Amino acid sequence: MGMTRDDVQDELLMLNTIMDVQGLKIDVAQSKELAYHKKHIQVLWRHLQNIEKVLSVSDGQVIVKTGDASITLKKDGTVNIKGRDINVEGWGKINMKASSELVLKGSKILQN
Repeated sequence: MGMTRDDVQDELLMLNTIMDVQGLKIDVAQSKELAYHKKHIQVLWRHLQNIEKVLSVSDGQVIVKTGDASITLKKDGTVNIKGRDINVEGWGKINMKASSELVLKGSKILQN
């Protein structure tokens, strides 16, 4: 199991505390190692914060969002794609199949 967001935050706080304690006797090698780990955890933290801006994972669904566009995947198999303009392109066949109704709505539906 990987680290959670809280684990990363706790690790960063612990390293800050260790490095900021007055009178702590550590040698130069230990100090450099702590600084190295702190730097990498800070980078990991920034990446995690950026991911959280576009990705939301909760019990039963995953949402990828940027601006007004989003893709929602639900554990029941539902997929929702929302956006101003949505384009589907394929170099081969594009198949659409529904075991129930297939509904197309638009102000104008064009065919070849």
